[in-house]
Amino acid sequence: AAPPPVQLPLRQVAPSVLDDGPVYAAAGAEAGWPRRAVALPEGAGREAVLGHCAACHGLTYVLAQPPLEAAGWTAVVAKMQRVHGALLPEAAQAEVVAYLRDHFGPASIAATWSALEPAPAPP
Repeated sequence: AAPPPVQLPLRQVAPSVLDDGPVYAAAGAEAGWPRRAVALPEGAGREAVLGHCAACHGLTYVLAQPPLEAAGWTAVVAKMQRVHGALLPEAAQAEVVAYLRDHFGPASIAATWSALEPAPAPP
C-alpha cells in the first residue's frame, strides 16, 4: 500500500491592499497588465470575505463568478478548502456564504453591479 500523503502546514497571509492576487503578482506586473483595486459592497460578512478569501486570491476572482444561490457559494467555499487548502473556520463559512449570496446571487447581482464602484487604482 502507498504511504499516506504528507500534510504540510498551510499558512494564510494577510490580504493585500491591492487586488493583484498571486497570479498577477507572479506574471502580470512584469507583463504590464493594468492594476485595478476592487471595493466590495458594505454588509455583514464583508470583513470575512476580505480576511479569508482575499488572503489567497484577488477579489476580482470573486466578482468573476456567476451569480450563485447559497448552495452554489457553499460548493465554491468547500472547493477552496478541499482543493486549495483554504483555512476557513465554520463560523466564517456561514458569514462568507451569506455575504456572497446577498451581494452576488441571482436576485442581487444587478443591484450590486450598479452600486459597485472600483476603489481608486494605485499609482
